[in-house]
Amino acid sequence: MKYEYQGSILKRINSPADLKGLSDGELEQLCTEIRSKLIDTVASTGGHLASNLGTVELTVALHKSFDSPADKIIWDVSHQAYTHKLLTGRAERFSTLRTEGGLSGFVRPDESEHDSFYEGHAGTSVSQAAGVAAANAIKGSKNFAVAVIGDGSFCSGMVYEALNHAGSTKNRLIVILNDNEMSISENVGALARYLAIVRAKPEYYRFKAGTEKALNRIPIVGRSLSNHLFKLKTALKNILYSSSFFEDLGFKYIGPIDGHDVGKVADALRWAKAQDGPCLVHVVTQKGRGYAPAEKAPEAYHGVSGFDVKTGLLPYTGDDFSAVFGRELTALAQSIDRSGLLNPVSVRALPQGGYCLIAGERRWRACQMLGWSRIPALVWQKGDADAAALTLAENLHRSDLHYIEEAEGILRLITGYGMTQNEAAALLAMSPSALCNKLRLLRLSPAVQQAVTGYHLPERLARALLQLPDEDLQLRAVHHMGEAGLNTRQGEEYLRQLLHRQQHPPYRGLLRDYRILFTTVDRAVEEIRRFGVAVTTRRREEDDCISYTIRIPKSARKEPDDRDQLSLYA
Repeated sequence: MKYEYQGSILKRINSPADLKGLSDGELEQLCTEIRSKLIDTVASTGGHLASNLGTVELTVALHKSFDSPADKIIWDVSHQAYTHKLLTGRAERFSTLRTEGGLSGFVRPDESEHDSFYEGHAGTSVSQAAGVAAANAIKGSKNFAVAVIGDGSFCSGMVYEALNHAGSTKNRLIVILNDNEMSISENVGALARYLAIVRAKPEYYRFKAGTEKALNRIPIVGRSLSNHLFKLKTALKNILYSSSFFEDLGFKYIGPIDGHDVGKVADALRWAKAQDGPCLVHVVTQKGRGYAPAEKAPEAYHGVSGFDVKTGLLPYTGDDFSAVFGRELTALAQSIDRSGLLNPVSVRALPQGGYCLIAGERRWRACQMLGWSRIPALVWQKGDADAAALTLAENLHRSDLHYIEEAEGILRLITGYGMTQNEAAALLAMSPSALCNKLRLLRLSPAVQQAVTGYHLPERLARALLQLPDEDLQLRAVHHMGEAGLNTRQGEEYLRQLLHRQQHPPYRGLLRDYRILFTTVDRAVEEIRRFGVAVTTRRREEDDCISYTIRIPKSARKEPDDRDQLSLYA
């Protein structure tokens, strides 16, 4: 079911100020409407879904608690700021998200005064917010600077530089740690383990209390066991929680808070605003919250090109670059480890010393994976142009390169580096005829090339398309072969028949068969004319017939009228 915009609470929100008078129930309803809006829009335009579904309540609480744009809300991962856009006067244009001339998928100062900086995913928000807070302090302003940063970006080193500096001040800085236990994928490292410990802290105390209660009920030995267990757990607690990591940096800390409870988050933010100095509010959220397919597979719905809302089905895009690159590099490293580096990399000596890699990047990276510090290399005495040509030639030998990409690369070699076709063929270890066949593929229009690539048609069929006279017919043929799943032999037979039909249209044969009829009609017309009637005829070939029109005037003195006609169709 589509999101119903008419009459909704969201329709009444034109700026963050409109949130101030909403009740707790209205805020919850607003979050539901926002979630529906996000799902329906991203399903159509594409975008970052899972991360935005996870920050709905947090964003509503932020704008309920602060006065943007006077208070600066700075998003570290600004592709999760869709709710922020909806609450800051951009709801009417939200359907244009990520379209040409429409709303950006990230925050942009030139789009709204509520967007403080151009942001991507760089771990810079705490530094920027600390700078804004310092500027506010110098100006004597009572406004806040709020940094919203995820646990993935929180692993960036510059974050701790900023925390270390800001913690020594009394500036009005609030850092929101949005902890969803993953960035694009699962977090790893010491900080991830620390946050897991902090997240587990409430459960630890609940478990401890329940265990003590149960032990105390055991006759005779229960209280003794409870006391010993208490000492053990107290020791463990002292090891893990003797001091707060964030408080040691100079930040007042509150959390973890349920990031999907608007009221609790708003209460935590009010507490933070009342403190003297910087604060860190730790909220725990769930990626994909409120949409079951995204909850089950948040990585798949991190960035999508569109999907079916009812079924949650995503368009198949194959493995992503990281998966393919990692798999291929691992396989190459294993091969090199078994057999050694049989093909040395190619380098060029630099005037200032050292070497520049010309060809063999994957081999070099694979050797790095193996921990090798020295590898065999060929030193080329080549200029910049020759080195670039050699690098391009090396890339054209990749096994995963599409034949259209190969053809484009060959053309760049020839046109960009002044090579002849024979020189390019020699460099690529190809025969001149094979190289010419590759280049012929570029005669196909960009639309046909895209269709050929999309349907994964074999190279032979792509070349065979050149027999067809125009782009429309080529596209028809590609779509038919792709949808029917024709193999090379079947596709070539289909193209042969299609070309034959184009060269020998069926109606031409019919024309010869009906010559006797036309001759008979022509003779009849001549007989009419002999009686002094000014009869006229017209014969016209159409797509599905041949039209033969005879016009006979009602009177010899009257000009023929369009209504006075007899049409014969052969």
